[in-house]
Amino acid sequence: MKLTRWEWSLLTAFLLSLWLCCFSAFAEDCNQVRQDTLRLHILANSDSQEDQALKLLVRDRILEETAEIFSGSASRDEAILAAQEALPRILDTARQAIREEGFSYSVSGKVERVYFNTRQYDSAILPAGVYDAVQIRIGKAEGKNWWCVLFPPLCVGAALPEDCGEWEEGDILSAEESAVMEEIEKISVEFVPKFAAVEWVEEILEKLRYSETP
Repeated sequence: MKLTRWEWSLLTAFLLSLWLCCFSAFAEDCNQVRQDTLRLHILANSDSQEDQALKLLVRDRILEETAEIFSGSASRDEAILAAQEALPRILDTARQAIREEGFSYSVSGKVERVYFNTRQYDSAILPAGVYDAVQIRIGKAEGKNWWCVLFPPLCVGAALPEDCGEWEEGDILSAEESAVMEEIEKISVEFVPKFAAVEWVEEILEKLRYSETP
């Protein structure tokens, strides 16, 4: 049975309402993850092999220096305060590592709000958006960047692989760290099917628009 224009309109409105309802809840979950997370962001001087290797060396030294600082933070706010207090020490650590490698690049950094694209590491996904982050800029800061999560502590130990996400199920976390990990895990599980649903709705709407074309 062919639907009338009015029936098509009702169906379209229903699908849009259903999509907005589901996506709204998902968007709120994503926003909660952004609010509860502190990230580390290191920008290399350039994309040359030497500068990228230097970036990873600086990363390792910073994580070594800050391991105890952030492992003792019980909340995101405590982690931000610890980062602000430790920032001069973090920058000195980066500068020393760079000098030891024979480079003279400047190093700057601050705790600020930074936009990140969506990134996936194994089963963990962090949605795109603005996050609180400790941002370290090496030299011109024009090279590929590296990031991980300081709270909850997904950055553990030194010499991490290029991608972060070293947290494991058996690690001991505070109540708030555990809560944030559950938020990230929830987003990670829902992320792909949610956006698959978005694509599905868009395909239906496109067919509806096409069917109404004279």
